[in-house]
Amino acid sequence: MLEGADANASVKGETKKVAMQFKLTGLAHLPGNQKLDKLTHCFVTASAWGEISSERAEVRLERLSCVINNKHIDQVVEGHVGFYGKNGIKGIPVMRNGAMLGLAFGAGALGVG
Repeated sequence: MLEGADANASVKGETKKVAMQFKLTGLAHLPGNQKLDKLTHCFVTASAWGEISSERAEVRLERLSCVINNKHIDQVVEGHVGFYGKNGIKGIPVMRNGAMLGLAFGAGALGVG
């Protein structure tokens, strides 16, 4: 992963996607043939948004850019990112509604009335 993301997990988080970028380093099955190919000069851009219930960032691939045999390839792709057999990337929530309610209660209790 070259660029990570602070994924928005709000109600409209899926509409406020953030960008991510990955560099491919290993072997991959390419469509149309039955062999593996090493994609050492390939990059994938993706978009991510937060899913607070699973504490994961949902990541969808958007474009693949490669230089193979001195030929440039740049095309739209579809795909997702998984980690340890699950869809998305595990993250750490920065603030939940419960924490926000606690802070609002504390501010109200200490407020001047």
